Amino acid sequence: MCRLLSAVILLGIALPASAADLPAVKTVEAQPLLAQAKRLAQALDSLGQPLPATTAEPLAALKAKDGDAAVAIVQALLDPLCMAAVEIDEKGVAKVTTSATKPELVEQGWRVCLVKVLNKPGATGQLRIDSPSAKPVPHSPKDDVLSRWLSLVPHTAQPLLPNLSGLELEYTLVQVYSCDAGEKTAEINFRVEGGTGLAAAKG
Repeated sequence: MCRLLSAVILLGIALPASAADLPAVKTVEAQPLLAQAKRLAQALDSLGQPLPATTAEPLAALKAKDGDAAVAIVQALLDPLCMAAVEIDEKGVAKVTTSATKPELVEQGWRVCLVKVLNKPGATGQLRIDSPSAKPVPHSPKDDVLSRWLSLVPHTAQPLLPNLSGLELEYTLVQVYSCDAGEKTAEINFRVEGGTGLAAAKG
C-alpha cells in the first residue's frame, strides 16, 4: 500500500530550532543508528555541505555501548538540522511534522536538507518526496509557471542507500533547488514505495 501525506513547509528563512520540535524515538539499536549517522555525515561532506563542527564532533564521539543515551544525543544533534519528520506505520506515511527550522535555500542553487524518519514497522521501501511547486515548467499552464519554483531530489548515492534500512530511526537527505529568492511556502508530499514492512494494498 502507498499512502501519501503532505506537509506545508516554509522555505528560505532560517530560524532557531530545538530537538523537541520533532517526535523522538527512545529506544533503537545504537550501533546501526550510529553507522547510518556516520554515512550521513560522509554524504554531506561529499555534497559540499558538511555538518557544523558543533554537530559533527560530538556525533563522531558517540559509541554503540552508550545505548539509548547515544540514541537521544543523535536526535538532539541532528533534529535541529531537519526540515521535517516523517512517521511511517504499516500503511505507509502516517504523519509529517514540520520543524521550526526553515531550510535556508539558495537562489538558482542547491541545498541539502535532512529528513528524520521514524519507521515503526521497519519498512524497507523508498521514501519518495515531491511537491506541486516542483512540477515541470515546460508545457505547464501559463498561470502555474510562477508557482513552480522548486526542485526536490532525494540523495541516495553512496555511502547512503537507495531504500530505507528498516531501522526504527534514521535520517535521509533531500537536495532542494530554488529558482527564486525570498520566503516561499511549499506543499511537500511524502510516500513510501516498494520494499517490505507495509501492509499489502486491498482491492
